[in-house]
Amino acid sequence: MDIRYEVDPQDQPSWQHCVDGSADGRIDDRGDGPAWTRLACHQCEHCPLSTRDYTFCPLARALQPVLRNVADSSSYQPVRVRVVTPERDVVKVTSMQRAIGSLFGVVSVFSGCPRLALLRPLGRVHLPFSSSDETVMRVIGSYLTGQFVRAQHGLDADWQLQGLRDLYRDIRKVNRGISARLREIATDDASANSMVLLDVLATDVEYTLDRYEGELDKLFAEFLPPAP
Repeated sequence: MDIRYEVDPQDQPSWQHCVDGSADGRIDDRGDGPAWTRLACHQCEHCPLSTRDYTFCPLARALQPVLRNVADSSSYQPVRVRVVTPERDVVKVTSMQRAIGSLFGVVSVFSGCPRLALLRPLGRVHLPFSSSDETVMRVIGSYLTGQFVRAQHGLDADWQLQGLRDLYRDIRKVNRGISARLREIATDDASANSMVLLDVLATDVEYTLDRYEGELDKLFAEFLPPAP
């Protein structure tokens, strides 16, 4: 199940990147890579992988080929992006940083990073360029569906979403770790700013879970009592 991004920047060669949407999270630590992809380089503070067992950060290695394509790109450079999934084609004219942020997101969940494993179901039904409201709705819906599946197997289910709160705190730590790696090698601002956009979405989810202030009330008005 491939997810293919075709990126056509103005005044630069077009390129594409495919993500294996059937990846199961196994880490391929073979081969070689630049210093910034090594596990010990800005390793995330909560990373469960040991440098005794692994040489490379699986997420950094997964992002490396994308970064080669955006070297010297500007954040606000206009691009035409076509995203092809088994279910649909999506075409959007947007900025380079928005295009790369969307691609970074789906690359990350299939990279083998153990802290992002619970996002893999969302990657299998990838929705490119989702808004903040769409992201919050999809994330909560995916997590609750996972709890329903657990309950069907006789396992404990987390209907209060505490595990989702913990997951998004972990995701923000991953974002900070990858951003630190990118600052080591960045020759463009699009990659670093793409991580900022991803972290903004993660912050929106975390804030909604911790301090709900009615952000989703309008979307789910039919589930609430009629206003007096």
